[in-house]
Amino acid sequence: MLVTPTILLWTVTAALAAYSCYRFLFGRPQNFPKGPPRLPLLGGYGIMLMINYKHLHKAAAWLSNFYRTKLVGIHLASYPSILVNDYDTAKEVLTRAEFDGRPDLFLGRLREKNFERRGILLTDGPDWKEQRWFMLRYLRDFGFGRRFAELEVETDCEIRTLVEMVRYGAKYEHEGEFIAPDGFVKCPHVLFGCFANTFLYVLSGERIDRAEAAPLFE
Repeated sequence: MLVTPTILLWTVTAALAAYSCYRFLFGRPQNFPKGPPRLPLLGGYGIMLMINYKHLHKAAAWLSNFYRTKLVGIHLASYPSILVNDYDTAKEVLTRAEFDGRPDLFLGRLREKNFERRGILLTDGPDWKEQRWFMLRYLRDFGFGRRFAELEVETDCEIRTLVEMVRYGAKYEHEGEFIAPDGFVKCPHVLFGCFANTFLYVLSGERIDRAEAAPLFE
């Protein structure tokens, strides 16, 4: 049987396409941990959504058990990322300077009119040091780094109110929207009142009582 150039060309094209798909799905950077395949557009994030759409931390724990590793390599869209599922390793990651870098994200640049990296959260290196110095310099003028007894008392009061809400359940009608009768709470909605009241006290010196705090949770 003679192989025509057309058949040979299609065979080579199909082989290259299959190899490219395989490399896209299962190709990994050097020394990258084990993890799920990379899907188009969503990457491995799509796998996590299929495992547990509502609780991604449970999906991460499932992947860790499935691959029998504390470090799971996964692509979030096109970005290679690593999920840490161990206390000691997570502590090491959060305390070593080598892991303090920030990815150069398109959305991070899109928020700036000159398409540059700005802000203290999305920068690293010399730019981050400059932004941090500027932020601390002007926050100190507003009392950052100082202790205020009244603010500490207010914070303690808000935390006690939050603990009471979680422990004993909804007491007022608006609290029933984020506190279920079986004891489950909706996060981060249950935290809105605590944080909003604290900021309100810092800005105006006043707070809203729990019975009238419905606007804080909207």
